[in-house]
Amino acid sequence: MTIKEQIRRAEVTISAVLEQPTLQKKLDSYGYKKTKIMEGKALYEKVILLNASQQKEYGESYGATDALHAAQEEARQIYMHHLSTARFALTNDRSQWKALQLGGKRQRSLFGWLEQARTFYANIGSVINIMTRYNVTKAELEQGKAMIEAVFAAHQNQRKEYSEALQATQKRDAALEELNAWMSKFIRVAGIAFDDEPEALQTLGIMVKA
Repeated sequence: MTIKEQIRRAEVTISAVLEQPTLQKKLDSYGYKKTKIMEGKALYEKVILLNASQQKEYGESYGATDALHAAQEEARQIYMHHLSTARFALTNDRSQWKALQLGGKRQRSLFGWLEQARTFYANIGSVINIMTRYNVTKAELEQGKAMIEAVFAAHQNQRKEYSEALQATQKRDAALEELNAWMSKFIRVAGIAFDDEPEALQTLGIMVKA
């Protein structure tokens, strides 16, 4: 069963007992007085809340991932423009090619790419006068640096949101396991209590064996 189906099953069963005194009266003698039924109700209500929270956290995680991708794409465009300009302007300067990491392809991994970009903007200050000759101003380079740092911040936020989503899932699953354990015991007891009353079992949403 899906999580929604498991919650719905518990809600149908427990609500039936609370709404029909005859069912409750029969269950009283089997150790399932109203207080115990209310414990089950509290469990499925807890699962409902935690499931909603889990959905919210995953929505925020997806949003953070989208924000990261958008920030990286925006930063990539300006970084690649500055990179290509620096490669042309500093063609014969081996020292700057090393300092700015101008050679080779850009790393595919986010961390590798960030390391290259951050190194570039950390060291570009020493050749700003050369870059300005090719219409790349100090303000534009500072903007590029800020955009790279925004990507790093977005990545940190994405990791945080993903971690919170995982924690929310663990809490939801633990509560669901507790609810299912309660339901499993209840169903066994109800099967005994209403052994000769298949209609009552159907009202409780319990499958009746043919």
